[in-house]
Amino acid sequence: HDQQRRRESHHVEGMAVLRDPHRIVSVHRRCADSPHLRLSLRRRHHRRRSRRTQVGVHAVRSIRASARARRPDRDSAQVAMLGHKQVRLATFGNRDCPLLPVTGSVRSGKTWAATRGVWQKAARMGRGLNIGLIARSRANMTGTLERYAVGWAAELRLPYKSSADFFTLPSRLGGHNRFWRVVLGEGSKSAADRITGVGFDMIYIDELTLCPREMFDIANQRLLDAKDPRLIGTTNPSGPQHWVKTDLIDRIDEGELHGETMTFRLIDNPVMVSSPAKLAIVREMARRMTQVEYDRKILARWVAAEGLVHPHVHYEYPPPGRAHDYAVALDYGQGTVTHALLIGVYDTHAHVEAEWRWDAAEKGQISHAEAAQLIHEWGTREAGRNIALWVVPDDAQAFAECLAGVIGQSDREPGDVIEAVKDLDYGIEIVNYMSELDTPELRVSAECEDLARELGRYEYDKTQAMAGKQTPNKKSAGGAHGCDAFRYGAVAVWQQWTGMTA
Repeated sequence: HDQQRRRESHHVEGMAVLRDPHRIVSVHRRCADSPHLRLSLRRRHHRRRSRRTQVGVHAVRSIRASARARRPDRDSAQVAMLGHKQVRLATFGNRDCPLLPVTGSVRSGKTWAATRGVWQKAARMGRGLNIGLIARSRANMTGTLERYAVGWAAELRLPYKSSADFFTLPSRLGGHNRFWRVVLGEGSKSAADRITGVGFDMIYIDELTLCPREMFDIANQRLLDAKDPRLIGTTNPSGPQHWVKTDLIDRIDEGELHGETMTFRLIDNPVMVSSPAKLAIVREMARRMTQVEYDRKILARWVAAEGLVHPHVHYEYPPPGRAHDYAVALDYGQGTVTHALLIGVYDTHAHVEAEWRWDAAEKGQISHAEAAQLIHEWGTREAGRNIALWVVPDDAQAFAECLAGVIGQSDREPGDVIEAVKDLDYGIEIVNYMSELDTPELRVSAECEDLARELGRYEYDKTQAMAGKQTPNKKSAGGAHGCDAFRYGAVAVWQQWTGMTA
């Protein structure tokens, strides 16, 4: 009797994701010879059930509830129109795939389907489990991942309970599972330290290409003791040399790692191609894209970049009032050009508010001590403005020591002189991600004319792009000293928000 009941429960849960109002995709067809799996939904609805079948029963109810919702929202629209790729991703728990990197274009339905699979796999795995949810920021966590969890629980009429560090959803076997929030954007404590002491049974990573390799390796290690470990990550494509592509996706495809890969194009999402109006939106969005953006964001291809290195810089004047923190990032060249940028850190974004530039060819060469004194005076010129971070490249140690001495002698609050991260691909990825958001997290004041001129000329090397490599051509931007300082500052702010290194 217990075995029969488990088979019925598995069948009902499977139908929770295999559904389409126009074409009911049922497990009946695959198990037509089994009388246990041909019980009608109506009979099952009126039967008394044990706690262990509760999640599956509510999953069947959600099919009809979504279809007859009077005011369907975006989630219910996606429930009603599932493509075969969304179905396969949402049922990853039925397959043996401990690693599942999912590449997809924007709005392709990959995140929705992946999280839906996480909730359902966790409900069937057991009780008292720990599932890690890794997101780039608190907004990503609450606005996307938790919103999907709340919607899924509401469809099934399941209790959703939230605490400071995790939220819980019920298990099919009774009890609850914990879904731990691991937010890279909370700079108060390293996200890596936050999960080091917890053994996880499953981990989901949002925006995998923006997750530092260190964090991915630690997350993978935390699954070593799990009986059925699962690590799922969704991401937009990047360059073909990104570690997610070379060390994860390619190795899985070649059989070196045990797992499965999936790719979603925009047209794979039935919601986005369901009406002429939505198709018009897609066409307009594609029309404004460069070829590389079209390949990555529409076709989900890992292609080398070409054209401008930073094509989506957002220029606007800083908001009124003072930022709650300031940083100065610079590219130092004693015999060439020194370009420093003042970055204000606000609650919602970082803003390059001013610049300082010294061209030794035009103004003459100055000593390390003189440069340190001039930059410190410029950065702290406004009364009450204290610089929390001074970001200096590692090849300017003599200057950094002079700057630290000037800061120590100042009557202002001392700031930290930190070493700039010079990983070029990582820095470009961070800058472009922060700039491309609907509400950009990285902006530049229109008064920074020298920086704006460099950014408008900073392009990828066309010869290298033909060879599949994305290498910026610094000569196109006159040495790109301001672009380097821009990248150093953005990565420093990002790391303060995330608490993670490259």
